[in-house]
Amino acid sequence: FGATVLVPILVQSYGLPLSIQTTLFFAGIGTLFFHVCTKMRVPAFLGSSFAYLGGFETVAKLNGGVYATMSPDDKLAHALGGIVVAGLLYLVLALLFKVLGAKLGKSMKEVASIIQSFTDGDIASILDGKAKTLAYSNGEISITEGDLVVQRKEKEHVKVLNEGEITVGFDTEVTRDLYLEGIARDLVRLIQTERKESGFDVSDHISLTLWGDEDFREAVDAFSAFISKETLCSSLSVEENEGKEAEIAEKPVFIKVEKI
Repeated sequence: FGATVLVPILVQSYGLPLSIQTTLFFAGIGTLFFHVCTKMRVPAFLGSSFAYLGGFETVAKLNGGVYATMSPDDKLAHALGGIVVAGLLYLVLALLFKVLGAKLGKSMKEVASIIQSFTDGDIASILDGKAKTLAYSNGEISITEGDLVVQRKEKEHVKVLNEGEITVGFDTEVTRDLYLEGIARDLVRLIQTERKESGFDVSDHISLTLWGDEDFREAVDAFSAFISKETLCSSLSVEENEGKEAEIAEKPVFIKVEKI
């Protein structure tokens, strides 16, 4: 229950009007549907997932192209549409126990384990109507499309877009290196803006004095060559300064730009 309430609260903090009441209502409907399908044999039901927060935040921050004039309600609709197709990334196989259980008896678990190791090619062939003969300890069995249930499930940290038979996945996990690179790129953007506002020519070289928190200083150190190249910086130092205050990753930084 707590997660089902917390997720829409976090989404609202991104600027998307996801209703707590609606989320609770459909979580309840989903729970009832889940128990009907499982005939009350499985006690657990996942009502919400924090894995979707990255997708909501990404959509909320989109401000270019068609998103420039898009309202928060429309952005929310796009994000929710993404969740609908988020389960189309990789295949999880489950046996139809009512069909194969009678054939296999105690060997059901062994055969299920073998089926889980099927390759994408094996799965595609079965779904195309071609039977696959599977050998197990008590003999062989022919597996056909009717013997399997194929579910498409979202892989952690990956958001997907599906069009017909084509599925494209985007890894949304932010590693430490990507986080620092993002800081460096934001810094370059701020420096370029400062150059423009100061009336510098595009060929003018500059000196930079920078200061910020530990993450910021680590990013500057790791990407100093990139920052210098992109901004025509001939001299870069990291120390406290009275330059322009800005914000990167919701933390204050100080940037002093001087023409050489």
